[in-house]
Amino acid sequence: IPDINELVSRNKSPEIYPDALLIVDSTFQPTPKPQASFESSRSFYSVKHGDYGLKYQVVHSRDGRAVHVSGPHAGAKHDLNIFTDTVPIIQAILKDPNFSWSLLADKGYVGSNALEGVNVHVPNKSTDILQLYDEKDSQDLSEQRVLCENFYGRVKSRYAFARETFQGSWSIHRV
Repeated sequence: IPDINELVSRNKSPEIYPDALLIVDSTFQPTPKPQASFESSRSFYSVKHGDYGLKYQVVHSRDGRAVHVSGPHAGAKHDLNIFTDTVPIIQAILKDPNFSWSLLADKGYVGSNALEGVNVHVPNKSTDILQLYDEKDSQDLSEQRVLCENFYGRVKSRYAFARETFQGSWSIHRV
């Protein structure tokens, strides 16, 4: 696990969000419907994806390397809830309570700034006319976050188990 100095040195774009040392995102892996009661299996159904599945959250350094992988989580669990469970781990990775840091994330993490000691940059695409929409800021954020999508793309193109519907036994997952 890298320390703060290493994370700072890995920042390939220090002029864009210089305090953001990490990028966080989740990915979904479809599964067959669990052979259980409706009540037991519905936590695995993702309305967003229209399928049953498992979610994994990956925290990356700014150069795209995975720093922490969390999961599997039930497919219906919201990214923000997964992140909330992961905050103590991220804080342990950074280890220095006096160091001001933040994360880059997508709109699934809106509200995470309510967590004590966490500052998360998320896209601001408000439809409220009174709130200014900074297109350049959102563009910069998207360009930085693409590291997560590239990581998932590499994993899913290289390993069939990550891109195909999970066919293994549900008993191996402690969700």
